[in-house]
Amino acid sequence: MDEWLYTPALLAQVRPAVSTTVTAFVASMRTEITRIIVTCVSTGNRTFRIYHDDQNSGPSDGKALWYDYPVNTSSIYSWGSESPGAGISVKPGGAILVRSDLTNGVTFSFYGVSQSRGR
Repeated sequence: MDEWLYTPALLAQVRPAVSTTVTAFVASMRTEITRIIVTCVSTGNRTFRIYHDDQNSGPSDGKALWYDYPVNTSSIYSWGSESPGAGISVKPGGAILVRSDLTNGVTFSFYGVSQSRGR
């Protein structure tokens, strides 16, 4: 019988150099995002967007998890799932996309667990 392992890790960290939507993470195996930290690294308040796109077909308002959400100067926004299995499930080939309103203004960090085959 196959055994599946779930390894916790930093899945992606991105600081977009453009103010358009970019891919932060593409899952190569079943993945659960359990924590997201968005850090404002610029002066002035910023807004950000995070999209969950399991078809990896690009951003749309219907795929937005956070849309023009505020993060204040030199502060963070933190989200975490309350229990195992309550995070954001990303299918193999699915993507997490991000956007901020200012070039290099926000850093996105995604933590979670990825499924891998055991022994």
